[in-house]
Amino acid sequence: QSGHIAEIGYDLYVKLLEEAVAELRGEELGAPVDPEIKLPVTAYLPDTYIPDANQRLGAYKRLAGVRTEDELEAAVRQLADRYGHLPPVAHALVETLEVRVLALALGLQKVEQGPAAIALTLHEKGRLQPEVLLPLVNARGTPWRLTPDMVLSKALTKSEQEDPLATCKSVLRLLLRSVERPTELTIDVEPESPPQLPSPPRKTGRLRIIGR
Repeated sequence: QSGHIAEIGYDLYVKLLEEAVAELRGEELGAPVDPEIKLPVTAYLPDTYIPDANQRLGAYKRLAGVRTEDELEAAVRQLADRYGHLPPVAHALVETLEVRVLALALGLQKVEQGPAAIALTLHEKGRLQPEVLLPLVNARGTPWRLTPDMVLSKALTKSEQEDPLATCKSVLRLLLRSVERPTELTIDVEPESPPQLPSPPRKTGRLRIIGR
């Protein structure tokens, strides 16, 4: 199997594997089974953490099969129990999978984060539909934009750019709340200052004579 993965690529292998499982269960695929995740981080299981290639492949397969945060937490606990504390790149992989779980919950087709913005490609059968997003994209001063080809983007602040994984998870959780509890949707927009009215002229007791 490891040779098969090398030929088709890990991401595609995971997608084909999940589609086959869904078909066996009689599930409708609907929104994408495996959303594409592109984040500016290095994330993988290093061979120094799991030296045996077959065991490492098995760990990848277990992680690829998670669809909820509870399942991800259980899989990570199993890794830590068997191989010890996760190194930074493995921890980054777990956080990337957390992004994937949130994207699955929203039915997103693609999650991509660049240096200054995050872009989410929506799916026609996903939970994020234009009517849900209207409060976000129509607010005055909003950092959110929705393009005609159904790509939702958000401009990132400097502080958000410093931790791409935390920012991505925060954005997706906000959108998930907007789907589950629309009335609790909050919009991260700088408040506008109220218009300043001109101050009334101050009375000094002196007569101002024009032209002098």
